[in-house]
Amino acid sequence: DCDGFIESVTSHTLSIQLATSNAQTVNNATVLLYSIFEGELVLQQEKPWNNTLLEFEALPEGNYILKVVPDPTTHPDLLVTYSGNALLRSEAAIFSLSSNMVYQLTVQVKETTTGNGVIEGVALLQEGNEGGRVARGLEEEGIPLANVPVFAELENSGKVAASAVSDASGRFRLEGLSKGNYNLKADYDGRAVDLAASKVEIKDEVNPIQVTVIIGDNGISTQVASVTGISEGLLARGISLYPNPIITQVVIETKESIAGVRIKIIDNVGRQVVSQNYSGKKQRFDVNMEHLSRGIYLINLSSNDGVANWKVVKN
Repeated sequence: DCDGFIESVTSHTLSIQLATSNAQTVNNATVLLYSIFEGELVLQQEKPWNNTLLEFEALPEGNYILKVVPDPTTHPDLLVTYSGNALLRSEAAIFSLSSNMVYQLTVQVKETTTGNGVIEGVALLQEGNEGGRVARGLEEEGIPLANVPVFAELENSGKVAASAVSDASGRFRLEGLSKGNYNLKADYDGRAVDLAASKVEIKDEVNPIQVTVIIGDNGISTQVASVTGISEGLLARGISLYPNPIITQVVIETKESIAGVRIKIIDNVGRQVVSQNYSGKKQRFDVNMEHLSRGIYLINLSSNDGVANWKVVKN
């Protein structure tokens, strides 16, 4: 006997239809369905797509996100796409399931490009870090992240011109790019991309552009190689600069002491805004930038061992 009340749980079926933005047929892909619990994604079901209507059954009411992963061998030009036809989890559409439902998702396609330009770099996790250390032009501090999808998106059209996934050392390489302006985007843990800090311009198709994709507490940004020149003598002394971006103070350090140091800071219209001399031999040089406006500056260090120049961002 049962004197209590037994609550029935209503379940629903979600039917999936896949298309592509260029009308090609998706023959081989994996479809993943996530529910959202306390702001986190929970994988509910994973099924292969074989060019027929796909159904996820016995689903409770709730909020969901879809992710379609095309097979890269069968479909090298198709991109991983989330519900809402988004390339990034942070931009994915969350949909509510309260009855049987048919959901159509358009898998995004990489543009066909004929350029020779290259953007290459590393994806670094910098949680709790205001800014990284720059040596030889790229961020050094942080944890290299593998399996991070990175996209070069044409700024004028929003189309993806190149894509790559970071390797075990966090490195990636985007190829086949023409001259122009791009937004560099990365997909990691649902963190939003700061578009204002993710712009890259290809001015020629000869020299690869070196970048660091910085994945931090406040989102994802891109730093283009900030060293515009370091002499071999200073490279041998292990010179580096941090943080970048800068809030109040910038620090330049060497692994071996150097002498005869003068540091100048030039603003983006060519005006010298800071000039500071250091006596004796030192390994650390602190420069106050708190009084400077936000923007891009050139920091020039001259010494008995040579010259170094960095482009930095003051926040």
